[in-house]
Amino acid sequence: MKNNKLIAAVIGMGEGFRHIKAFKENTTNYSLEALCDIDPARCEKRLKEYQLEPSTKIYSDFKELAADPEIDVVSVTSPDYFHAEQSIAMLEAGKHVLCEKPMTLDLNEAAAIAECVRKTGKVFMIAHPTRYTPAFILAKKMIARGDIGELFMAETEYAHNYRHVGGKNNWRKDPRRDPLLGGGCHAVDLLR
Repeated sequence: MKNNKLIAAVIGMGEGFRHIKAFKENTTNYSLEALCDIDPARCEKRLKEYQLEPSTKIYSDFKELAADPEIDVVSVTSPDYFHAEQSIAMLEAGKHVLCEKPMTLDLNEAAAIAECVRKTGKVFMIAHPTRYTPAFILAKKMIARGDIGELFMAETEYAHNYRHVGGKNNWRKDPRRDPLLGGGCHAVDLLR
C-alpha cells in the first residue's frame, strides 16, 4: 500500500484490458503498477494504449510478479486453465485476487483455492460483471418486490459465437476450456 492506495497488477493482456481500465478509473483506491503476460510486447502495447506510467513494471512470468513485495492486489485474467495456479501463487504471496470467471475448470482446484483463501486470509473474488448490469439489477428488484407475480420458472441462455473471437492463440477454442464454465457461468449465476 502506498499513499493509502492498494498497489495493483494485471495478469493477461487479452481480457486484462477491462481490468486495466477499471483500475485507471478508480485511482482513489488503486495504483496500477504492474502488468504480466507471457508476451511482454502485449504489456508494452497496453502500457501505451492506456497511457500508464512509464515506471509500470512488466513481467513475463507470473511467479516473478508474485514475488514482488509491493503488489497488494492482482487481477488474474489469463486463459481459464491458468486461473488456479496463478491465483494460488498470488494468494500464497500475500496478495488479494480478483479472478476472471471461471474460477477454475476443476473441482479439486476450486477446493485448493478455497483452502488457500482460508489459510491466507486474503480476499478472493470471481469477476461476474453481469451481476452488475443495470437491467439485471432491476429484474432482481422487480422479482423481489413481486412486480411480476410469483416466480415459478426461469429460463436463460448465453449465446456467444467464438468462431471469430478465439482470443490470442485461440485460447477460447482450446480443448482444455469448458464453454459452459467459460461463458455459460454468466447465465447460471444470473439464474441463481
